[in-house]
Amino acid sequence: MSYDFQQIEKKWREAWGKSDLFRSVKDNPKPKYYVLEMYPYPSGELHVGHFRNYVLGDVVARYKRINGHNVLHPMGWDSFGLPTENAAIKRGIHPSEWNEQCIRKMREQFELFGLSYDWSREINTADPNYYRWTQWLLLKFWEHGLLYQDYSEVNWCTGCQTVLANEQVVEGKCERCGSDVVEKRMKQWFLKITAYADRLLDDLKTLTEWPKHVLKMQKDWIGKTGPGIFKIRDWCISRQRYWGAPIPFVHCEKCGSQPVPEDQLPILLPPNVDFSPGWPPPLARDAEFVNTRCPVCGGKAKRDVNTADTFVFSSWYYYRFINPQCEDGLVDSEEEKYWMPVDQYVGGVEHATVHLIYARFVSKFLFDIGVSSTNEPFKKLFTQGMICYQGKKMSKSRGNVIDPVELMESFGVDALRLYILFLGPPEQEVEWNDKGVVGCRRMLVRVFDIFQLIKPFFQKDWGSRIKKKRLAKEDLKMRSITHRCIRNVTQNIEGNFHFHTAISGIMEWINLLEPYLSSNPNHVVASEALEVLTLLLSVFSPHIAEEIWEGLGNESSVLNAKWPQWEESLCEEDYQKIIIQVNGKLKKIVTMNKSWASDSSLVQEEAMKHIPLEGKEIKKVIFVPGKVINFVTA
Repeated sequence: MSYDFQQIEKKWREAWGKSDLFRSVKDNPKPKYYVLEMYPYPSGELHVGHFRNYVLGDVVARYKRINGHNVLHPMGWDSFGLPTENAAIKRGIHPSEWNEQCIRKMREQFELFGLSYDWSREINTADPNYYRWTQWLLLKFWEHGLLYQDYSEVNWCTGCQTVLANEQVVEGKCERCGSDVVEKRMKQWFLKITAYADRLLDDLKTLTEWPKHVLKMQKDWIGKTGPGIFKIRDWCISRQRYWGAPIPFVHCEKCGSQPVPEDQLPILLPPNVDFSPGWPPPLARDAEFVNTRCPVCGGKAKRDVNTADTFVFSSWYYYRFINPQCEDGLVDSEEEKYWMPVDQYVGGVEHATVHLIYARFVSKFLFDIGVSSTNEPFKKLFTQGMICYQGKKMSKSRGNVIDPVELMESFGVDALRLYILFLGPPEQEVEWNDKGVVGCRRMLVRVFDIFQLIKPFFQKDWGSRIKKKRLAKEDLKMRSITHRCIRNVTQNIEGNFHFHTAISGIMEWINLLEPYLSSNPNHVVASEALEVLTLLLSVFSPHIAEEIWEGLGNESSVLNAKWPQWEESLCEEDYQKIIIQVNGKLKKIVTMNKSWASDSSLVQEEAMKHIPLEGKEIKKVIFVPGKVINFVTA
């Protein structure tokens, strides 16, 4: 049977879709592990550059799950904001319609890629059930004196026709549309992030598992230069665009600006509005939305016509994944205590001084008001580098994107995943090369051939058999190579995300395993090697791993198995000198692998190749492990 990746991947994609394999529950005796990748803007299709982020996180999620953790690995959509709205305007359709189309397409791509998400926890920031709690959060900031209105010189995008935060301006241009940004004096809504500047700075020292360059970027952005000014400025959160949640305030001539009562949330975004950019803002053009009653005096009042910036929604989304159906609060308190903080966060370094600072600020505020049990939201952070093509970052505007679906159809999802992970150090920028996918496909064909070769004599109970069986030198050497590979892969996953080094180690191991299998191999040793190979591959190329695992007679998923453990003695690559004596007299000194030098039968077998004992009766063998063997003859 040949390696039919299309049939195999379709089979396991459907099987995973029907199962609860990736679902997480709080009441689980296993230790919890919350792994999260920064969720995407649903403003178009994903290219392979995007997938680097998600595959990295998926390897961690699968690795932790197979190592006995109760894993929470969710996904959702950062739907509100300029990326989705601008794309919809360009196509002449409503942002909600474009948002739904993109979510549907991108979710299909995620599922094609074999990503182990718990889709029961899916969130969409444009859903009223989500932005209700964003509006509630703004009311809490107001109650605690951290949300205010003020006239200020603001960044005005001449293209998007809206205010931008400082962090959304790059070299005088809008980071979204590239148009010029000019200063304009306007009355805006601000969050008083400067009130948390000291804590945002001081608590950086507690983030011992964050990259040092990210910590430095945050420190520089906060920018404390004296005992009190800080470089950081209060966060301007109001936008004069349509696609966002209305800011939950009304303005009354008698009572001034007043918060909307909590029981009136959510303030829904009106669907039938002229949402083209311009002045007055889109919400101001809808009289039915604008005209309302003051919650204090009951007189005529007008709703605020600003919408909240997209970063407000992403500043707390990691809490909502914990229980997206919660109706009693922003997050279920018991589940929050169990799951938070996020154990591993994965995303682009471009968010180091925007999203990550905002998320830390909001998490600290929620901690202060008793909603969160953690002062810092993300325990461990990994920031991946970009995938470039033709010397530039992949971008539709540059016309240099690689369509992952075409590659999946030609080479398979597992090969594409493997190549993305094999490209190079994941924290660095790397250049795409189509030939690499071909090489990874060849590797998986070789793996499947190894499976076909060993399957007829595979021994499921190899673990108990291997301890009782006397192994020849070549068999022990193969076991030694296998266990060194286990150690290499495990340490590179746990230590520094260097999956490319782990995969390289597997490739080298396969190069040595194939000739061993072609030369009358020990069935027990070969069985161990195949099972280990399947388990190691399961986090990188899960479809082929599931197929082989099932082919070896297992009824449950490979993710329900146990990650292989290496024996340190088998991993020793150093050599030990062994003294060979006959009747107490030195005859030879030989060198042996340390892992063999403590095995009396192996040392005896090796020693007898070097000394003439033919015709002599061996009455006794005296063995000092790792040092000397003495043959006492008649």
